[in-house]
Amino acid sequence: MVVELDDVMKHLQKTDEIHLEERARLLIEIGGFGVGGIELPSISERAGEITREVAVQHALEESMRNLWSDAFVCYVERRFRACVILLGCLVEATLSLELEKRRVKKPSASFLDRLFRLHREALGIERFTLGRLIEYCYGNKVISREVYGAAKEINALRNMAVHLKMEREKPLKSIETTPDIDEEVPLKDFKNPPVTISEGWISGDGVTFVWRPGFTGILYRYKKAADRAFKNARFILRSLYNIKFKIEN
Repeated sequence: MVVELDDVMKHLQKTDEIHLEERARLLIEIGGFGVGGIELPSISERAGEITREVAVQHALEESMRNLWSDAFVCYVERRFRACVILLGCLVEATLSLELEKRRVKKPSASFLDRLFRLHREALGIERFTLGRLIEYCYGNKVISREVYGAAKEINALRNMAVHLKMEREKPLKSIETTPDIDEEVPLKDFKNPPVTISEGWISGDGVTFVWRPGFTGILYRYKKAADRAFKNARFILRSLYNIKFKIEN
């Protein structure tokens, strides 16, 4: 089967038009144009003296910028689970950068001993799980209690998204709406809804349609989780680097 480029482009254009209002609403909700980019305080080094440590810090900064931008795009494109996962990666990159700036290379003896009992080998900082990395940074006063709390919540949401906790532990619940994780939006809220109902038929591309007595709308899986993760990520970045955002909620 030969796939023609023009045919694919027409199909994509039609899909984009169907979801145009939806994407515009999500873009406004997340802060509008420009929020997908962040500027971090640059790490300076004299020309010709770029050490491995400084190179690592630059690489982590670049990853943070890319992860924030990619998470922003995922939110607008309704890939809310992916958004949560990327923001978890952002937390890991951020804490890793803070440790690098402080030149913290090994955990304390007591913490290392606990890891040794768990894994039967002494682990370096690079092998921390995100949860243990957060605990270590807080225990060593790399982050404040407030940043610690925000990072913990992002990690909890990330674990749910990555490890399929709902699907594995509560499979019957996974087909329902989870009020603190998912969001339902009534069709009447849209001028041009991304689904159409005509003569008993329902059509919509990439949309989870919900109908029950008294409610007709769209289900966005992980949307509330992504929103909470973004709020916490903004707080972490603002607290550590004094980054100003157009939206602060």
